[in-house]
Amino acid sequence: RERRVKNILLRNLGKYVVDFNWELPANRFISISPMKGAIKSNDVFSCSVSFQADREAKLDGLVGVCTIARTVKYLVSFSGHGKKPSLQFSFLEHSFGPCFVMSSGSVASPAGDGDADANGVGVNRQVLRVTNNERRENVSLDMLYEPRGMSK
Repeated sequence: RERRVKNILLRNLGKYVVDFNWELPANRFISISPMKGAIKSNDVFSCSVSFQADREAKLDGLVGVCTIARTVKYLVSFSGHGKKPSLQFSFLEHSFGPCFVMSSGSVASPAGDGDADANGVGVNRQVLRVTNNERRENVSLDMLYEPRGMSK
């Protein structure tokens, strides 16, 4: 499920600690974290608002209430739209098991798993296949991490 997160900042300009409490109607798409807490004097507190859609969805005018110090209520209207993500991954998580760092860039893997690198050290490899099901847009993937000493 794809998720978008925005932050709402609550600022306490008073002399005393104040409590806040969020109330949301039952829904599948919007969540707030944390739902309640305390803001110190002259401090700012951040609440994360998440929108998650696992299918085509339109949200229009969902009203949440933030109550401050059990007396002051602020109404917040949430709107958004989303669709099922068009990227497919062959897996979403994978455990490579216990791996021991041998020397700079070399990784030993449990016996029988994966291949061996140029030094004969076991290398545990797993191929992640990414499929773009979007018909109108191209997707670009960047390799953010490449272990040293390993060949492609």
